Amino acid sequence: MTLGTLVQVPVLIIVGLYVLGAYGLARLGGGDAWLAGAIVAVPQVVVAALLLKWERQLPAAIVGAVLVSQLLCMARLLREPDGAARRYRIAITALYVVGALATGFAIVAG
Repeated sequence: MTLGTLVQVPVLIIVGLYVLGAYGLARLGGGDAWLAGAIVAVPQVVVAALLLKWERQLPAAIVGAVLVSQLLCMARLLREPDGAARRYRIAITALYVVGALATGFAIVAG
């Protein structure tokens, strides 16, 4: 079997986007939280748009809702970088995983 028969291009695109976002998650604890937040958020916007293009409205809505929740956590994290930073990073990561799972189910059901 060749790689082309095992993995379709849309799956590789989604995986690449989520890997990029995971890099942002890893940077959230660092000094430039704005950049890290953008690296987390932008790939999810693209994933939601692709899901809509592929007529997967419910998973796209889930990714969108997850992203809104993450943005609220990120705003709080930026206001209180020392306060409850660990708790917000954990919440952002957990929400990210929920979005990735919804996307995975959409691809498998596709």
